[in-house]
Amino acid sequence: MYKGVAASPGIAQGQAFVFLEKELEIPLYHVTADESEREILRFEQALIKTREQIAKVRTEVAQKLGEEEAQIFDAHLLVLEDRALVDETIRSHKESLYNIDYCFQAVVKRYIEAFDKIDDEYIKERATDIRDVAKRVLENLLGETRLNLVQISQQKIIVSSDLKPSDTGSLKKGEVLGFVTDTGSRTSHAVIMARSLRIPAVVGLINITSVVKTDDFLLIDGYEGLVFVNPTEETKTKYAQFQKERDQIQAIYDSCKMLPSQTLDGEKHAIMLNIDGSEDAEDLMELSSDGVGLFRTESLFMVKDRFPSEETQYIYYKKIVQAFSPKPVVIRTLDLGGDKKQGSLFYTTEQNPFLGFRAIRFCLEHKALFKDQLRAILRASAHGDVRIMYPMISGLEELIEANTLLAETKRELDEKKIPYSNNIKIGVMIEVPSIMMIIDHLKDHCSFISVGTNDLIQYILAVDRLNEKVAFMYNPGHPAVLRTLDHIIQSCHQHGLEINVCGEMAGDILYAPLLLGMGVHNLSLNPGAYTEIKYLMRSVTSVELKALVREVLENKSSVDTAKKLKKFYFEKLHSILAKKKVR
Repeated sequence: MYKGVAASPGIAQGQAFVFLEKELEIPLYHVTADESEREILRFEQALIKTREQIAKVRTEVAQKLGEEEAQIFDAHLLVLEDRALVDETIRSHKESLYNIDYCFQAVVKRYIEAFDKIDDEYIKERATDIRDVAKRVLENLLGETRLNLVQISQQKIIVSSDLKPSDTGSLKKGEVLGFVTDTGSRTSHAVIMARSLRIPAVVGLINITSVVKTDDFLLIDGYEGLVFVNPTEETKTKYAQFQKERDQIQAIYDSCKMLPSQTLDGEKHAIMLNIDGSEDAEDLMELSSDGVGLFRTESLFMVKDRFPSEETQYIYYKKIVQAFSPKPVVIRTLDLGGDKKQGSLFYTTEQNPFLGFRAIRFCLEHKALFKDQLRAILRASAHGDVRIMYPMISGLEELIEANTLLAETKRELDEKKIPYSNNIKIGVMIEVPSIMMIIDHLKDHCSFISVGTNDLIQYILAVDRLNEKVAFMYNPGHPAVLRTLDHIIQSCHQHGLEINVCGEMAGDILYAPLLLGMGVHNLSLNPGAYTEIKYLMRSVTSVELKALVREVLENKSSVDTAKKLKKFYFEKLHSILAKKKVR
Protein backbone atom coordinates (compact mmCIF):
# COMPACT_ATOMS: atom_id res chain seq x y z
CA MET A 1 0.00 0.00 0.00
CA TYR A 2 1.26 3.48 -0.87
CA LYS A 3 0.06 6.71 0.76
CA GLY A 4 -0.20 9.96 -1.17
CA VAL A 5 -2.45 13.00 -1.32
CA ALA A 6 -6.18 12.38 -1.80
CA ALA A 7 -6.66 14.63 -4.83
CA SER A 8 -9.98 13.60 -6.39
CA PRO A 9 -12.51 11.41 -4.57
CA GLY A 10 -13.63 8.00 -5.72
CA ILE A 11 -12.58 4.36 -5.94
CA ALA A 12 -11.03 2.92 -9.09
CA GLN A 13 -9.80 -0.57 -9.90
CA GLY A 14 -8.11 -1.65 -13.10
CA GLN A 15 -4.92 -2.13 -15.05
CA ALA A 16 -2.20 0.49 -14.94
CA PHE A 17 -0.74 2.34 -17.86
CA VAL A 18 2.61 3.99 -17.08
CA PHE A 19 2.67 7.26 -19.02
CA LEU A 20 6.17 8.75 -19.15
CA GLU A 21 6.98 11.37 -21.75
CA LYS A 22 10.60 11.36 -22.78
CA GLU A 23 12.88 13.30 -25.06
CA LEU A 24 13.87 11.49 -28.23
CA GLU A 25 17.39 10.13 -28.07
CA ILE A 26 18.97 10.44 -31.51
CA PRO A 27 21.85 8.00 -32.04
CA LEU A 28 25.04 8.97 -33.87
CA TYR A 29 26.92 6.40 -35.95
CA HIS A 30 28.63 6.00 -39.31
CA VAL A 31 27.26 3.94 -42.17
CA THR A 32 29.17 2.56 -45.11
CA ALA A 33 28.84 3.95 -48.63
CA ASP A 34 26.97 0.78 -49.58
CA GLU A 35 24.45 1.40 -46.78
CA SER A 36 23.87 5.03 -47.75
CA GLU A 37 21.14 4.31 -50.29
CA ARG A 38 19.24 2.28 -47.69
CA GLU A 39 19.49 5.20 -45.23
CA ILE A 40 18.06 7.61 -47.78
CA LEU A 41 15.22 5.17 -48.54
CA ARG A 42 14.50 4.94 -44.79
CA PHE A 43 14.30 8.74 -44.67
CA GLU A 44 11.90 8.91 -47.63
CA GLN A 45 9.67 6.23 -46.10
CA ALA A 46 9.56 8.18 -42.81
CA LEU A 47 8.52 11.31 -44.75
CA ILE A 48 5.72 9.40 -46.50
CA LYS A 49 4.49 7.92 -43.22
CA THR A 50 4.57 11.34 -41.53
CA ARG A 51 2.61 12.86 -44.42
CA GLU A 52 -0.06 10.15 -44.04
CA GLN A 53 -0.27 10.73 -40.27
CA ILE A 54 -0.69 14.48 -40.61
CA ALA A 55 -3.27 14.10 -43.39
CA LYS A 56 -5.26 11.75 -41.14
CA VAL A 57 -5.13 14.21 -38.24
CA ARG A 58 -6.21 17.01 -40.57
CA THR A 59 -9.26 15.03 -41.66
CA GLU A 60 -10.24 14.25 -38.06
CA VAL A 61 -9.88 17.89 -36.99
CA ALA A 62 -11.92 19.08 -39.97
CA GLN A 63 -14.73 16.69 -39.00
CA LYS A 64 -14.70 17.65 -35.31
CA LEU A 65 -13.78 21.35 -35.32
CA GLY A 66 -14.24 22.56 -38.87
CA GLU A 67 -12.16 23.37 -41.92
CA GLU A 68 -10.68 26.57 -40.47
CA GLU A 69 -8.98 24.72 -37.59
CA ALA A 70 -7.88 21.92 -39.91
CA GLN A 71 -5.97 24.37 -42.09
CA ILE A 72 -3.32 24.53 -39.36
CA PHE A 73 -2.06 21.17 -40.59
CA ASP A 74 -1.66 22.42 -44.14
CA ALA A 75 1.39 24.30 -42.88
CA HIS A 76 2.75 21.04 -41.46
CA LEU A 77 2.30 19.31 -44.82
CA LEU A 78 4.14 22.18 -46.51
CA VAL A 79 7.15 21.54 -44.26
CA LEU A 80 7.36 18.02 -45.67
CA GLU A 81 7.27 19.46 -49.20
CA ASP A 82 10.21 21.79 -48.46
CA ARG A 83 12.88 20.39 -50.78
CA ALA A 84 15.55 22.60 -49.23
CA LEU A 85 15.10 20.84 -45.87
CA VAL A 86 14.99 17.38 -47.45
CA ASP A 87 17.83 17.94 -49.90
CA GLU A 88 20.10 19.47 -47.27
CA THR A 89 19.54 16.45 -45.03
CA ILE A 90 20.44 14.03 -47.82
CA ARG A 91 23.48 16.12 -48.81
CA SER A 92 24.69 16.22 -45.19
CA HIS A 93 24.30 12.45 -44.95
CA LYS A 94 26.22 11.79 -48.17
CA GLU A 95 29.07 14.07 -47.14
CA SER A 96 29.43 12.75 -43.58
CA LEU A 97 27.98 9.22 -43.87
CA TYR A 98 26.39 9.78 -40.48
CA ASN A 99 23.04 8.07 -39.92
CA ILE A 100 20.13 9.90 -41.55
CA ASP A 101 18.31 10.54 -38.23
CA TYR A 102 21.26 12.49 -36.88
CA CYS A 103 21.68 14.48 -40.10
CA PHE A 104 17.98 15.39 -40.21
CA GLN A 105 18.00 16.54 -36.59
CA ALA A 106 21.13 18.66 -37.19
CA VAL A 107 19.63 20.36 -40.25
CA VAL A 108 16.34 21.04 -38.46
CA LYS A 109 18.20 22.50 -35.49
CA ARG A 110 20.03 24.96 -37.78
CA TYR A 111 16.74 26.04 -39.40
CA ILE A 112 15.03 26.60 -36.05
CA GLU A 113 17.97 28.53 -34.59
CA ALA A 114 18.00 30.79 -37.64
CA PHE A 115 14.23 31.38 -37.48
CA ASP A 116 14.31 32.08 -33.74
CA LYS A 117 16.67 35.02 -34.34
CA ILE A 118 14.17 36.72 -36.63
CA ASP A 119 11.72 39.03 -34.85
CA ASP A 120 8.72 38.15 -36.98
CA GLU A 121 5.60 36.37 -35.71
CA TYR A 122 5.00 34.48 -38.97
CA ILE A 123 8.57 33.18 -39.08
CA LYS A 124 8.39 32.08 -35.45
CA GLU A 125 5.18 30.17 -36.20
CA ARG A 126 6.99 28.44 -39.05
CA ALA A 127 9.70 27.38 -36.58
CA THR A 128 6.97 25.85 -34.42
CA ASP A 129 5.65 23.95 -37.44
CA ILE A 130 9.11 22.60 -38.19
CA ARG A 131 9.62 21.45 -34.58
CA ASP A 132 6.39 19.47 -34.54
CA VAL A 133 6.84 17.91 -37.97
CA ALA A 134 10.50 17.09 -37.28
CA LYS A 135 9.53 15.26 -34.10
CA ARG A 136 7.04 13.16 -36.05
CA VAL A 137 9.63 12.34 -38.71
CA LEU A 138 12.23 11.38 -36.09
CA GLU A 139 9.70 9.21 -34.25
CA ASN A 140 9.02 7.37 -37.49
CA LEU A 141 12.74 7.01 -38.24
CA LEU A 142 13.37 5.60 -34.76
CA GLY A 143 10.28 3.42 -34.66
CA GLU A 144 8.88 5.38 -31.69
CA THR A 145 5.13 5.65 -31.10
CA ARG A 146 3.73 9.08 -30.38
CA LEU A 147 1.91 8.91 -27.04
CA ASN A 148 -1.69 10.03 -26.95
CA LEU A 149 -3.18 9.78 -23.49
CA VAL A 150 -6.75 9.26 -24.65
CA GLN A 151 -6.02 6.74 -27.39
CA ILE A 152 -3.65 4.46 -25.51
CA SER A 153 -5.07 4.47 -22.02
CA GLN A 154 -8.78 3.94 -22.29
CA GLN A 155 -10.23 2.09 -19.33
CA LYS A 156 -6.90 2.13 -17.51
CA ILE A 157 -5.45 3.89 -14.50
CA ILE A 158 -2.82 6.39 -15.59
CA VAL A 159 0.47 6.31 -13.68
CA SER A 160 2.76 9.25 -14.38
CA SER A 161 5.47 11.39 -12.86
CA ASP A 162 3.13 14.33 -13.37
CA LEU A 163 0.27 15.29 -15.64
CA LYS A 164 0.13 18.62 -17.39
CA PRO A 165 -3.22 20.40 -17.71
CA SER A 166 -2.96 19.75 -21.45
CA ASP A 167 -2.87 16.01 -20.67
CA THR A 168 -5.97 16.03 -18.47
CA GLY A 169 -7.59 18.64 -20.69
CA SER A 170 -7.97 16.01 -23.43
CA LEU A 171 -9.61 13.47 -21.13
CA LYS A 172 -13.32 12.79 -21.00
CA LYS A 173 -15.28 11.15 -18.22
CA GLY A 174 -15.36 7.38 -18.70
CA GLU A 175 -12.25 7.21 -20.87
CA VAL A 176 -9.84 6.86 -17.94
CA LEU A 177 -10.52 5.02 -14.68
CA GLY A 178 -8.26 7.24 -12.55
CA PHE A 179 -4.72 8.52 -12.21
CA VAL A 180 -1.83 8.51 -9.76
CA THR A 181 1.32 10.63 -9.92
CA ASP A 182 4.72 11.02 -8.26
CA THR A 183 4.23 14.76 -7.78
CA GLY A 184 1.36 17.23 -7.54
CA SER A 185 -0.96 18.75 -4.97
CA ARG A 186 -4.71 19.00 -4.38
CA THR A 187 -4.79 22.45 -5.97
CA SER A 188 -2.75 21.90 -9.12
CA HIS A 189 -4.76 22.67 -12.24
CA ALA A 190 -4.54 19.13 -13.61
CA VAL A 191 -6.01 17.78 -10.36
CA ILE A 192 -8.78 20.38 -10.38
CA MET A 193 -9.70 19.27 -13.89
CA ALA A 194 -9.75 15.63 -12.72
CA ARG A 195 -12.22 16.54 -9.97
CA SER A 196 -14.31 18.38 -12.52
CA LEU A 197 -14.44 15.21 -14.62
CA ARG A 198 -15.02 13.13 -11.47
CA ILE A 199 -11.96 10.96 -12.14
CA PRO A 200 -10.47 9.48 -8.90
CA ALA A 201 -6.88 10.61 -8.34
CA VAL A 202 -4.05 10.24 -5.84
CA VAL A 203 -0.96 12.45 -6.23
CA GLY A 204 2.31 13.13 -4.40
CA LEU A 205 3.33 9.45 -4.23
CA ILE A 206 7.03 10.36 -4.75
CA ASN A 207 8.19 7.26 -6.68
CA ILE A 208 5.09 5.37 -7.79
CA THR A 209 6.33 5.31 -11.41
CA SER A 210 9.35 3.25 -10.35
CA VAL A 211 7.14 0.73 -8.55
CA VAL A 212 4.25 0.21 -10.95
CA LYS A 213 4.56 -1.46 -14.34
CA THR A 214 2.11 -1.21 -17.21
CA ASP A 215 -0.71 -3.78 -16.79
CA ASP A 216 -0.19 -4.14 -13.03
CA PHE A 217 -3.59 -4.23 -11.31
CA LEU A 218 -4.19 -1.12 -9.21
CA LEU A 219 -6.79 -0.13 -6.68
CA ILE A 220 -6.85 3.58 -5.85
CA ASP A 221 -8.72 5.20 -2.99
CA GLY A 222 -9.21 8.86 -3.86
CA TYR A 223 -10.92 9.52 -0.53
CA GLU A 224 -7.96 8.57 1.66
CA GLY A 225 -5.08 8.93 -0.83
CA LEU A 226 -4.19 5.20 -0.92
CA VAL A 227 -2.88 3.10 -3.80
CA PHE A 228 -2.71 -0.70 -3.75
CA VAL A 229 -0.52 -2.47 -6.33
CA ASN A 230 -1.80 -5.94 -7.22
CA PRO A 231 -4.09 -6.00 -4.16
CA THR A 232 -5.29 -9.19 -2.48
CA GLU A 233 -8.79 -10.50 -3.05
CA GLU A 234 -9.57 -9.53 0.53
CA THR A 235 -8.68 -5.89 -0.20
CA LYS A 236 -10.74 -5.93 -3.39
CA THR A 237 -13.75 -7.31 -1.50
CA LYS A 238 -13.32 -4.75 1.27
CA TYR A 239 -13.30 -1.88 -1.22
CA ALA A 240 -16.24 -3.30 -3.16
CA GLN A 241 -18.26 -3.07 0.07
CA PHE A 242 -16.86 0.40 0.76
CA GLN A 243 -17.90 1.54 -2.72
CA LYS A 244 -21.40 0.16 -2.13
CA GLU A 245 -21.66 2.26 1.05
CA ARG A 246 -20.38 5.35 -0.75
CA ASP A 247 -22.99 4.82 -3.46
CA GLN A 248 -25.71 4.70 -0.80
CA ILE A 249 -24.48 7.98 0.69
CA GLN A 250 -24.27 9.55 -2.76
CA ALA A 251 -27.87 8.53 -3.43
CA ILE A 252 -28.89 10.47 -0.32
CA TYR A 253 -26.98 13.53 -1.51
CA ASP A 254 -28.50 13.23 -4.99
CA SER A 255 -32.01 13.22 -3.55
CA CYS A 256 -31.78 17.00 -3.08
CA LYS A 257 -30.44 18.03 -6.48
CA MET A 258 -33.84 19.15 -7.81
CA LEU A 259 -34.68 21.10 -4.63
CA PRO A 260 -34.01 24.85 -4.07
CA SER A 261 -30.52 25.94 -3.00
CA GLN A 262 -31.30 27.29 0.45
CA THR A 263 -30.68 26.71 4.13
CA LEU A 264 -33.10 24.95 6.47
CA ASP A 265 -34.63 28.32 7.39
CA GLY A 266 -34.97 29.50 3.78
CA GLU A 267 -31.87 31.68 3.19
CA LYS A 268 -30.97 31.34 -0.50
CA HIS A 269 -27.43 30.85 -1.84
CA ALA A 270 -26.84 29.80 -5.45
CA ILE A 271 -24.70 26.71 -5.97
CA MET A 272 -23.07 26.77 -9.38
CA LEU A 273 -20.54 24.66 -11.27
CA ASN A 274 -16.90 25.04 -12.26
CA ILE A 275 -16.42 23.51 -15.69
CA ASP A 276 -13.59 23.13 -18.19
CA GLY A 277 -15.23 22.34 -21.50
CA SER A 278 -18.41 21.93 -23.46
CA GLU A 279 -18.21 18.17 -24.01
CA ASP A 280 -20.14 17.13 -20.89
CA ALA A 281 -22.73 19.93 -20.88
CA GLU A 282 -25.69 17.56 -21.16
CA ASP A 283 -24.45 15.37 -18.26
CA LEU A 284 -23.89 18.43 -16.09
CA MET A 285 -27.40 19.69 -16.75
CA GLU A 286 -28.72 16.62 -14.88
CA LEU A 287 -27.38 18.12 -11.64
CA SER A 288 -29.92 20.97 -11.89
CA SER A 289 -27.36 23.48 -10.64
CA ASP A 290 -27.98 27.23 -10.50
CA GLY A 291 -25.71 27.78 -13.50
CA VAL A 292 -21.99 27.96 -14.25
CA GLY A 293 -20.00 30.11 -11.85
CA LEU A 294 -16.66 29.46 -13.55
CA PHE A 295 -16.20 28.41 -17.15
CA ARG A 296 -12.45 27.91 -17.53
CA THR A 297 -11.54 28.66 -21.12
CA GLU A 298 -7.89 27.53 -20.93
CA SER A 299 -8.57 23.92 -21.93
CA LEU A 300 -9.51 25.05 -25.43
CA PHE A 301 -6.18 26.86 -25.71
CA MET A 302 -3.94 24.17 -24.20
CA VAL A 303 -4.87 21.19 -26.35
CA LYS A 304 -3.06 22.69 -29.35
CA ASP A 305 0.09 24.66 -30.03
CA ARG A 306 -1.93 27.53 -31.50
CA PHE A 307 -4.68 29.75 -30.26
CA PRO A 308 -8.19 28.87 -31.45
CA SER A 309 -9.93 31.20 -33.86
CA GLU A 310 -12.78 33.49 -32.83
CA GLU A 311 -15.24 31.23 -34.64
CA THR A 312 -14.00 28.10 -32.86
CA GLN A 313 -14.29 29.84 -29.50
CA TYR A 314 -17.77 31.15 -30.31
CA ILE A 315 -19.06 27.66 -31.14
CA TYR A 316 -17.44 26.29 -27.97
CA TYR A 317 -18.94 28.94 -25.66
CA LYS A 318 -22.32 28.95 -27.39
CA LYS A 319 -22.78 25.23 -26.72
CA ILE A 320 -22.44 25.72 -22.95
CA VAL A 321 -24.54 28.89 -22.88
CA GLN A 322 -27.40 27.25 -24.77
CA ALA A 323 -27.22 24.11 -22.61
CA PHE A 324 -27.57 26.08 -19.36
CA SER A 325 -29.93 28.83 -20.58
CA PRO A 326 -31.69 30.65 -18.96
CA LYS A 327 -29.29 30.10 -16.05
CA PRO A 328 -26.14 32.27 -15.96
CA VAL A 329 -22.78 31.19 -17.34
CA VAL A 330 -19.73 33.07 -16.01
CA ILE A 331 -16.95 32.85 -18.60
CA ARG A 332 -13.48 33.58 -17.27
CA THR A 333 -11.21 35.17 -19.82
CA LEU A 334 -7.97 33.41 -20.65
CA ASP A 335 -5.95 32.46 -17.55
CA LEU A 336 -2.81 30.92 -19.04
CA GLY A 337 0.39 30.90 -17.00
CA GLY A 338 1.38 29.49 -13.63
CA ASP A 339 0.77 25.74 -13.98
CA LYS A 340 -1.37 26.22 -17.11
CA LYS A 341 1.12 26.33 -19.95
CA GLN A 342 0.45 26.43 -23.65
CA GLY A 343 3.11 25.44 -26.15
CA SER A 344 3.01 28.91 -27.62
CA LEU A 345 5.65 31.14 -29.09
CA PHE A 346 4.37 33.84 -26.71
CA TYR A 347 5.66 32.06 -23.61
CA THR A 348 9.18 31.79 -22.25
CA THR A 349 10.47 30.09 -19.14
CA GLU A 350 9.96 32.16 -15.99
CA GLN A 351 11.64 31.73 -12.62
CA ASN A 352 8.36 32.31 -10.79
CA PRO A 353 5.49 31.84 -13.24
CA PHE A 354 2.75 32.32 -10.62
CA LEU A 355 4.00 35.89 -10.15
CA GLY A 356 4.79 36.42 -13.79
CA PHE A 357 3.31 36.93 -17.22
CA ARG A 358 -0.09 35.30 -16.83
CA ALA A 359 -3.85 35.74 -17.07
CA ILE A 360 -4.98 39.36 -17.57
CA ARG A 361 -1.35 40.50 -17.91
CA PHE A 362 -0.92 38.26 -20.94
CA CYS A 363 -4.27 39.34 -22.41
CA LEU A 364 -3.58 43.05 -22.08
CA GLU A 365 -0.19 42.58 -23.73
CA HIS A 366 -1.71 40.63 -26.65
CA LYS A 367 -4.78 42.73 -27.30
CA ALA A 368 -5.70 41.19 -30.66
CA LEU A 369 -5.91 37.71 -29.12
CA PHE A 370 -7.83 39.06 -26.15
CA LYS A 371 -10.35 40.82 -28.40
CA ASP A 372 -10.84 37.61 -30.39
CA GLN A 373 -11.95 35.96 -27.16
CA LEU A 374 -14.10 38.91 -26.10
CA ARG A 375 -15.86 38.91 -29.48
CA ALA A 376 -16.56 35.19 -29.19
CA ILE A 377 -17.95 35.61 -25.66
CA LEU A 378 -20.10 38.58 -26.66
CA ARG A 379 -21.52 36.68 -29.62
CA ALA A 380 -22.33 33.74 -27.33
CA SER A 381 -24.18 36.14 -25.02
CA ALA A 382 -26.92 36.43 -27.67
CA HIS A 383 -27.90 32.87 -26.72
CA GLY A 384 -28.25 33.17 -22.95
CA ASP A 385 -27.20 34.85 -19.70
CA VAL A 386 -23.43 35.29 -20.13
CA ARG A 387 -21.18 37.07 -17.66
CA ILE A 388 -17.51 37.95 -18.19
CA MET A 389 -14.91 37.56 -15.46
CA TYR A 390 -11.32 38.82 -15.56
CA PRO A 391 -8.67 36.79 -13.66
CA MET A 392 -5.57 37.97 -11.79
CA ILE A 393 -6.63 41.62 -11.51
CA SER A 394 -4.20 43.42 -9.19
CA GLY A 395 -5.27 47.04 -9.65
CA LEU A 396 -8.02 49.29 -10.97
CA GLU A 397 -5.97 50.23 -14.05
CA GLU A 398 -6.08 46.65 -15.38
CA LEU A 399 -9.85 46.48 -14.93
CA ILE A 400 -10.38 49.80 -16.74
CA GLU A 401 -8.09 48.75 -19.61
CA ALA A 402 -9.90 45.41 -19.99
CA ASN A 403 -13.27 47.17 -20.00
CA THR A 404 -12.00 49.64 -22.60
CA LEU A 405 -11.08 46.77 -24.92
CA LEU A 406 -14.48 45.21 -24.25
CA ALA A 407 -16.18 48.50 -25.24
CA GLU A 408 -14.12 48.63 -28.46
CA THR A 409 -15.14 45.07 -29.25
CA LYS A 410 -18.82 45.92 -28.74
CA ARG A 411 -18.53 48.86 -31.15
CA GLU A 412 -16.95 46.60 -33.77
CA LEU A 413 -19.82 44.13 -33.45
CA ASP A 414 -22.32 46.98 -33.67
CA GLU A 415 -20.75 48.17 -36.92
CA LYS A 416 -21.14 44.68 -38.39
CA LYS A 417 -24.67 44.37 -36.91
CA ILE A 418 -23.68 41.19 -35.05
CA PRO A 419 -26.03 40.59 -32.08
CA TYR A 420 -24.91 40.33 -28.46
CA SER A 421 -26.39 41.09 -25.04
CA ASN A 422 -26.25 44.73 -23.92
CA ASN A 423 -26.78 43.69 -20.30
CA ILE A 424 -23.71 41.51 -19.88
CA LYS A 425 -22.32 41.66 -16.34
CA ILE A 426 -18.61 42.15 -15.64
CA GLY A 427 -16.82 40.50 -12.74
CA VAL A 428 -13.36 40.46 -11.19
CA MET A 429 -11.55 37.54 -9.60
CA ILE A 430 -9.86 38.33 -6.32
CA GLU A 431 -6.69 36.27 -6.25
CA VAL A 432 -4.09 38.98 -5.63
CA PRO A 433 -4.10 40.44 -2.09
CA SER A 434 -3.67 44.01 -3.35
CA ILE A 435 -7.15 44.12 -4.88
CA MET A 436 -8.92 43.22 -1.63
CA MET A 437 -7.90 46.58 -0.17
CA ILE A 438 -9.50 48.61 -2.98
CA ILE A 439 -12.88 46.92 -3.41
CA ASP A 440 -14.50 50.35 -3.03
CA HIS A 441 -12.61 51.45 -6.18
CA LEU A 442 -14.06 48.56 -8.20
CA LYS A 443 -17.75 49.12 -7.62
CA ASP A 444 -18.21 51.55 -10.53
CA HIS A 445 -16.46 49.23 -13.01
CA CYS A 446 -17.85 45.76 -12.26
CA SER A 447 -20.97 44.17 -10.77
CA PHE A 448 -19.61 41.09 -9.04
CA ILE A 449 -16.54 39.65 -7.35
CA SER A 450 -15.47 36.01 -7.33
CA VAL A 451 -12.75 34.83 -4.96
CA GLY A 452 -10.21 32.41 -6.42
CA THR A 453 -9.08 30.88 -3.15
CA ASN A 454 -6.35 28.67 -4.64
CA ASP A 455 -4.11 31.53 -5.72
CA LEU A 456 -5.24 33.93 -2.99
CA ILE A 457 -4.11 31.53 -0.25
CA GLN A 458 -0.71 30.90 -1.79
CA TYR A 459 -0.13 34.64 -2.20
CA ILE A 460 -1.24 35.45 1.37
CA LEU A 461 0.95 32.71 2.88
CA ALA A 462 3.83 32.98 0.37
CA VAL A 463 3.49 29.26 -0.34
CA ASP A 464 3.97 27.75 -3.79
CA ARG A 465 1.20 25.16 -3.73
CA LEU A 466 3.03 23.07 -6.36
CA ASN A 467 6.33 22.99 -4.44
CA GLU A 468 6.39 19.71 -2.53
CA LYS A 469 8.78 21.10 0.09
CA VAL A 470 6.36 23.80 1.23
CA ALA A 471 2.97 22.60 -0.06
CA PHE A 472 2.07 21.36 3.44
CA MET A 473 2.02 25.02 4.54
CA TYR A 474 -0.81 25.76 2.11
CA ASN A 475 -3.58 26.04 4.69
CA PRO A 476 -7.12 27.37 4.03
CA GLY A 477 -7.72 27.39 7.79
CA HIS A 478 -4.91 29.81 8.59
CA PRO A 479 -6.40 32.68 10.65
CA ALA A 480 -5.00 35.25 8.19
CA VAL A 481 -6.73 33.51 5.29
CA LEU A 482 -10.09 33.36 7.06
CA ARG A 483 -9.92 36.98 8.22
CA THR A 484 -9.01 38.04 4.68
CA LEU A 485 -12.01 36.20 3.25
CA ASP A 486 -14.32 37.75 5.84
CA HIS A 487 -12.94 41.22 5.00
CA ILE A 488 -13.53 40.68 1.27
CA ILE A 489 -17.09 39.43 1.78
CA GLN A 490 -18.08 42.24 4.15
CA SER A 491 -16.51 44.88 1.87
CA CYS A 492 -18.52 43.57 -1.09
CA HIS A 493 -21.72 43.75 0.95
CA GLN A 494 -20.85 47.29 2.03
CA HIS A 495 -20.34 48.46 -1.56
CA GLY A 496 -23.24 46.60 -3.18
CA LEU A 497 -21.21 44.01 -5.07
CA GLU A 498 -22.33 40.40 -5.51
CA ILE A 499 -19.73 38.16 -3.84
CA ASN A 500 -19.01 34.60 -4.95
CA VAL A 501 -16.31 32.01 -4.30
CA CYS A 502 -15.12 29.75 -7.11
CA GLY A 503 -11.90 28.32 -5.65
CA GLU A 504 -11.46 24.86 -4.16
CA MET A 505 -12.66 26.03 -0.73
CA ALA A 506 -16.17 26.39 -2.17
CA GLY A 507 -16.34 22.64 -2.79
CA ASP A 508 -14.71 21.62 0.48
CA ILE A 509 -17.33 20.08 2.77
CA LEU A 510 -15.63 21.61 5.85
CA TYR A 511 -15.13 25.16 4.55
CA ALA A 512 -18.29 25.65 2.47
CA PRO A 513 -20.49 26.18 5.59
CA LEU A 514 -18.04 28.81 6.81
CA LEU A 515 -18.20 30.72 3.52
CA LEU A 516 -21.99 30.60 3.52
CA GLY A 517 -22.05 31.90 7.09
CA MET A 518 -19.75 34.77 6.13
CA GLY A 519 -22.34 35.88 3.60
CA VAL A 520 -21.20 34.59 0.21
CA HIS A 521 -24.01 34.89 -2.34
CA ASN A 522 -22.90 32.04 -4.62
CA LEU A 523 -20.62 29.03 -4.32
CA SER A 524 -19.16 27.68 -7.54
CA LEU A 525 -17.59 24.25 -7.31
CA ASN A 526 -16.58 21.14 -9.20
CA PRO A 527 -19.52 18.90 -10.21
CA GLY A 528 -18.39 16.02 -7.99
CA ALA A 529 -19.00 18.09 -4.83
CA TYR A 530 -22.29 19.67 -5.92
CA THR A 531 -24.94 17.48 -4.30
CA GLU A 532 -22.99 16.94 -1.06
CA ILE A 533 -22.58 20.68 -0.50
CA LYS A 534 -26.20 21.32 -1.43
CA TYR A 535 -27.42 18.61 0.94
CA LEU A 536 -25.34 20.09 3.76
CA MET A 537 -26.67 23.61 3.12
CA ARG A 538 -30.24 22.34 3.22
CA SER A 539 -29.51 20.59 6.55
CA VAL A 540 -28.47 23.66 8.56
CA THR A 541 -29.92 27.08 9.41
CA SER A 542 -28.40 30.45 8.60
CA VAL A 543 -28.28 31.12 12.35
CA GLU A 544 -26.08 28.04 12.86
CA LEU A 545 -23.80 29.09 10.00
CA LYS A 546 -23.29 32.60 11.40
CA ALA A 547 -22.57 31.17 14.86
CA LEU A 548 -19.93 28.91 13.31
CA VAL A 549 -18.24 31.94 11.72
CA ARG A 550 -18.11 33.83 15.02
CA GLU A 551 -16.49 30.87 16.78
CA VAL A 552 -13.95 30.19 14.03
CA LEU A 553 -12.81 33.81 13.58
CA GLU A 554 -11.89 33.92 17.26
CA ASN A 555 -9.49 30.98 16.86
CA LYS A 556 -5.77 31.72 16.86
CA SER A 557 -4.85 28.25 15.62
CA SER A 558 -5.71 26.55 12.32
CA VAL A 559 -5.67 23.25 14.24
CA ASP A 560 -8.49 24.49 16.45
CA THR A 561 -10.36 25.68 13.37
CA ALA A 562 -10.05 22.28 11.70
CA LYS A 563 -11.41 20.58 14.84
CA LYS A 564 -14.34 23.00 15.02
CA LEU A 565 -15.24 22.54 11.33
CA LYS A 566 -15.03 18.75 11.55
CA LYS A 567 -17.22 18.77 14.65
CA PHE A 568 -19.79 20.92 12.85
CA TYR A 569 -19.78 18.55 9.87
CA PHE A 570 -20.31 15.43 11.97
CA GLU A 571 -23.02 17.03 14.05
CA LYS A 572 -24.98 18.49 11.14
CA LEU A 573 -24.44 15.99 8.35
CA HIS A 574 -22.75 12.75 9.28
CA SER A 575 -25.28 11.92 11.99
CA ILE A 576 -28.16 12.53 9.56
CA LEU A 577 -26.60 10.17 7.03
CA ALA A 578 -26.05 7.51 9.71
CA LYS A 579 -29.72 7.63 10.73
CA LYS A 580 -30.93 7.42 7.13
CA LYS A 581 -28.70 4.42 6.42
CA VAL A 582 -30.02 2.63 9.51
CA ARG A 583 -33.55 3.05 8.27
